[in-house]
Amino acid sequence: MERAATPLHKRYIGNAKIFEEQQKQLFLKTFHVNYSYEEWTKPFYQDAKDYHPAEQMQYIDLNTWLPGNILLKADKMSMAHGLDLRMPFLDEEVFEVARRIPVDKKIANGTTKAILRKSAIGIVPNHVIYQKKLGFPVPINQWLKHEMYGWAIDLIEKSDTDYLFDKSYIKDLLHHHRSSRLDHSRKIWTVLMFMVWHQIYMEKAYSFIDFPNEQARETFLFCLISRKNKQVNSNTTSNTTCTRWSRHLCSCPPSLNY
Repeated sequence: MERAATPLHKRYIGNAKIFEEQQKQLFLKTFHVNYSYEEWTKPFYQDAKDYHPAEQMQYIDLNTWLPGNILLKADKMSMAHGLDLRMPFLDEEVFEVARRIPVDKKIANGTTKAILRKSAIGIVPNHVIYQKKLGFPVPINQWLKHEMYGWAIDLIEKSDTDYLFDKSYIKDLLHHHRSSRLDHSRKIWTVLMFMVWHQIYMEKAYSFIDFPNEQARETFLFCLISRKNKQVNSNTTSNTTCTRWSRHLCSCPPSLNY
């Protein structure tokens, strides 16, 4: 009832929303009440004021969530692994057709993407067409309760972000996540990833190898994997070559722990 009575521009800021404003006040030491997310979304809602509510939400996502989250991550992760990713539904001609489809054709018969699902009948198996929407999640919920719990605590304690966060709140949130059925994983993970970013770019806590070329990177990775799997340790010549090439090409210190 409360959600239905709340104006759309106050309750929907896109799929990337993590914390409510009142939650931010509990742990953000730099929180400012005048810097609300509504200030960010206001221009987009103004542009889409005459749209259907469903299309208003789409417009918000098109201008925030897509370029600032899922498309950005997909591009960075695919390129980091040498993949050239394409988004067929974002093809200009496909998008021009899609944006003119009436809402009652998009949301119908108790499902979303109604006309797309209908157009795929006979081409895509029915169990795929009618299944519920599913993204590509990883089990962060379980990781933070089990194998990554200790890492998370260690990161929170070592990160030099005390001037930004009330760390006791973050640790309490993690403890509560571990001991209860409530899922706080997205909130916790968001803070943890910021702390990792802060360690890398602000604290300079890590040193990364600057590979001069692709051959250097491949040689180093080969040596790294070979040593880990103990495939070259039995061969003195290969072992020496690996060490010499990887250190020469990558400027690695002799004490580097493979």
